[in-house]
Amino acid sequence: MNLSDFIEGCERISNFTNKVDIHNLISDLKKINESQIERENDEFG
Repeated sequence: MNLSDFIEGCERISNFTNKVDIHNLISDLKKINESQIERENDEFG
């Protein structure tokens, strides 16, 4: 399982809650994931 899949799962679960901290966590995870993808592209591309 990669981080993108994990984030998608979290987003599905977050649709059932209105807790702000969960939505903040997901947006933080997305930022981490995007920067990780960019770093990998820099290394291999």
